[in-house]
Amino acid sequence: MQIAHPKIAQGVADFSQFRRKPLQRFLNTHRTANELVFGYARTAINAAMRLHAVHSRVNSNGAASDLQLSYSAADPKLMLWVYATLVDSAILGYRALLPDLTRQQWERCYQESKLLAQLFSIDEQDLPPTLPDLQAWVQDMLLSDVITVSPTSRLLARSLLSARWYSWLAAPSIYVLAAGFLPPKLRDAYGFKWNPPVRAAFRSYISLARVACRALPRPLRMEPAARRAEKRLRANNPASAPQN
Repeated sequence: MQIAHPKIAQGVADFSQFRRKPLQRFLNTHRTANELVFGYARTAINAAMRLHAVHSRVNSNGAASDLQLSYSAADPKLMLWVYATLVDSAILGYRALLPDLTRQQWERCYQESKLLAQLFSIDEQDLPPTLPDLQAWVQDMLLSDVITVSPTSRLLARSLLSARWYSWLAAPSIYVLAAGFLPPKLRDAYGFKWNPPVRAAFRSYISLARVACRALPRPLRMEPAARRAEKRLRANNPASAPQN
């Protein structure tokens, strides 16, 4: 969904190493995300500074870009699209696997996530004020000509679905889940099939994952970084720590 923005796709194609070192790229991204979300304040700030240092070098000046797009990873509009897709995907995945939250709980999640957006160097005044506003903005973007799956986007998508560190057993599952979770416009533009077998496989995967996720004890289905953060929260303020 992120690389459906042509400028983001071109920036990834020009600068990212994920096609040559997909596992290393994944682990680095995973570590940075955990530090930003679950780390101590200093840890999160250091992670944000590393991210800014990388993004400051990612721009179209001198890049070998096939589409000759002008872009900068520090562009607030591009950062807003990345942030919005993270929020959108988190809600979509949570609702697929776990009991839904109330509107008030989702709104609180969004308001608290604005701190992450600011670590991305997005000014609070540029953020949609409420979660429904953000969701409406995402839909407007999807309907606009700004979000257009380019040839570079398709090339990157194929690379993501065929990374060498995936096992051949996992590849079909990744394809089915990508097809099922993408908005229809993007699914069609990327060329994903959405025929009866793929739809049936998607429903089966989600049903199995839902049962497994709900059956696992809460500590086992949480990120280690999240468990550590929750432990700190409970130690500092037992009444505010999650209990479910």
